[in-house]
Amino acid sequence: MTARTLRPGVTLIELLAVIVILSTLASVATLALWHPAAPSATDPHQIIAAARREALEHGAVVDTTVTENGITRTVTLLPDGQVLADSTVAVDRLTARFADDSN
Repeated sequence: MTARTLRPGVTLIELLAVIVILSTLASVATLALWHPAAPSATDPHQIIAAARREALEHGAVVDTTVTENGITRTVTLLPDGQVLADSTVAVDRLTARFADDSN
């Protein structure tokens, strides 16, 4: 039986383990430090979403105004979550999204 000589260095398994650990730490740090920009308080989507939450929470009809392209319109939100708006606003009654939204 021959004696093995030890060579300095790292094995491929050790190298892969270090890479996995570092990439996991990097992804966690990225998620922890990433802060998306807060939506504007004048954003029509946010106004309708807040009014819809209020209508659902309190079980009452909520009327709110939305300014889009410089035109102010009234939007009515029903206690069951439906959104009623002027047809020119083009808001889906069930999802409360504008008709031109793709997401």
